[in-house]
Amino acid sequence: MGGNLTEGMDTGRVKDVAGRLKQTAAKIGEVNSEGASTTGELASNWLGQDMQSWSDSWNDVSKTLQQAQTAMEQFAQKAESNAELQEQTSQG
Repeated sequence: MGGNLTEGMDTGRVKDVAGRLKQTAAKIGEVNSEGASTTGELASNWLGQDMQSWSDSWNDVSKTLQQAQTAMEQFAQKAESNAELQEQTSQG
């Protein structure tokens, strides 16, 4: 744990982490899009059972990436919400 906190929250740092989580979520989305594009390109140049197996495997990976992206977005939102609540509580 950074800083000299003994209790509470450094809201600035928590918001910074939330921002980084959002960036990571976006990167995961980009990887998923690139993989889908690559798989589509392969499908137009590779026919047969091996390509079907590749495509099926990619679909599984894509679902996992979508879940990871959603989870990162949710973690970011939760961190932001907690920081905002902490700021409101500290002001009141």
